[in-house]
Amino acid sequence: MIDRSTAEAVTYRTAVTAFTYYPTKLLDEPGYNVDEDIDWCLEPLDADLRPAFRTIARDVITDPNADRQAYIRHLMNLVP
Repeated sequence: MIDRSTAEAVTYRTAVTAFTYYPTKLLDEPGYNVDEDIDWCLEPLDADLRPAFRTIARDVITDPNADRQAYIRHLMNLVP
């Protein structure tokens, strides 16, 4: 279980990252690595919860057609 503020922090960080991501970002910003952004997005979660969100976070960030609501629901299901 997580508290609501943690879920909101992860949602906010993922939204910011998805908004600023574009496929050629690596070319424009040498050294850029989407995995570092994903780590930042998931940092508020306990380490044992992060692997469950890693793939879906990547999809939400890199695919504009990804189901963001499913990601948010998955997070909010952990809030008591």
